Amino acid sequence: MNAERLHVIAIAIRDDFNKLNIQNILKSLVNSLQNQVSQPNQPTHQQNVSNNLQSLVVALEKSATNDFTPAWNQVVEEIGGGEFIGNVLLEEIQSIFERNNITPSLAHEELNEIQNELSKFLAALNPLIISFDALNIGTEQLQPGECELGVVVPRSEVDNALPNFGKELIELNKIFSVFSELATGSRESFKIRTISSSDLTVFLEFLPEVAACTAISIERIIALYKQLLEIRKLKGDLEKQGVPEEGTAGIDAHANSLMERGLTGLIEELIEKFHKNEDPGRENELRIETKYALNKLAKRIDRGYGIDVRIEPYIGDEDIDDEMPEEITNAIISASKNIQYMKLDGDPILTLPESSDDD
Repeated sequence: MNAERLHVIAIAIRDDFNKLNIQNILKSLVNSLQNQVSQPNQPTHQQNVSNNLQSLVVALEKSATNDFTPAWNQVVEEIGGGEFIGNVLLEEIQSIFERNNITPSLAHEELNEIQNELSKFLAALNPLIISFDALNIGTEQLQPGECELGVVVPRSEVDNALPNFGKELIELNKIFSVFSELATGSRESFKIRTISSSDLTVFLEFLPEVAACTAISIERIIALYKQLLEIRKLKGDLEKQGVPEEGTAGIDAHANSLMERGLTGLIEELIEKFHKNEDPGRENELRIETKYALNKLAKRIDRGYGIDVRIEPYIGDEDIDDEMPEEITNAIISASKNIQYMKLDGDPILTLPESSDDD
């Protein structure tokens, strides 16, 4: 885990709770529910429960934590705060009321436990931030208009070996350089912002146009891959039952066919949206390279890689770079909200070609 990244995430969580007054609203909800349990015939208490619950729903729906990237959410999970932020906490609270609709006392017990655990988490968060400041540990904060792409490389994919990890970084650079040419007309070598050794996560600097092209690609691949999750699980179950490899070959073929058809449409969309080169010959070459780049990304997601894109938008009266249209920022933010790390069962299922030789 990167200390500067943990610092900025801790500040974001603290500021979000303070701004929306979430802890105090939850405390008021617990107290009003206790009053309802103690004096069930007082309609005022029931109304207070309803009002506090609605206030909490509004606050948690507005929470900035709902827009955390998968990489940030992973850090929050690691420090024990995954169940206390935004929509995750909201869903749990709503579930408590649904389960205990006619037994307020049980709802109170569960909510009181959540409040106590949340208080412990926030009580630990504040000294952490103070310690970071005292030790002059900075915050890994993007400047307005800056973008980054994060890639989680499973240690098993590189055998936990530095040379293999280095080769993988070179391959990732080749993949993303295709999107660079699509969006800007030239290929760039991406600079490393940070590397986290706990889970082999690398964060790269990206131009906004390249980030938008990449984010849309990842978003669509994940949407397509969600259709394969049940297929992958089914194949795994059949293998556990002793079904031989030839018996599951049709499942693999079907899964790959679904992904290939979806990626074919995505290629044309990316060419139309981003490609500006009027040379038809180069466009055809780039179309082929985009196919293999998308295939490589899909197969990496199939093997447990995590990929996400983040941008720090311009706000207020800041000077906006005329070369970065607002639609680019909106495209990145919109796509990023649908990007998530996949929870996978069974073995990888995709065998898409990565070059013309494979075809």
